[in-house]
Amino acid sequence: MAAADLTTGTDGSPEDNARIAFEGGSIAGGGARLRIEAERQKTLAAERGFTTARHDLARELERLEIDTHALRNTLREYGELVQTTERSLALFKDRFLAGAASVSEAVRLEVERNANLVAIAETRGAIERNCVEAARLYGALSAADIDLE
Repeated sequence: MAAADLTTGTDGSPEDNARIAFEGGSIAGGGARLRIEAERQKTLAAERGFTTARHDLARELERLEIDTHALRNTLREYGELVQTTERSLALFKDRFLAGAASVSEAVRLEVERNANLVAIAETRGAIERNCVEAARLYGALSAADIDLE
């Protein structure tokens, strides 16, 4: 929208003073408002995405913490089983010498002991994987180039 006018002097004669005004009104202003609103919506969407990612990360870290805690309890239980088996093996010697135990019982106890030791190693590996994954999620690990040859 455009408007023009001519200013007249106090004596009624025209002066050399003209004014032209352009008004963008709803056309130009509306376009700017639409662009501003679109950018505001992009910003809000980015904030929502960031918040979602932050919550997802917190949940994953919490899951790793719970899992690691459970694995530590399992590790403790396996350790107790190994100690119990080792005590049984120590008692077995006396029983075997007294003729009250067979070799198959010793084999069974040794197999049980070794199975628990393997379970301990696997559980420690799972705990270490959780720790590495948590460090990765925290951003505490840098990329590594591992040459396997």
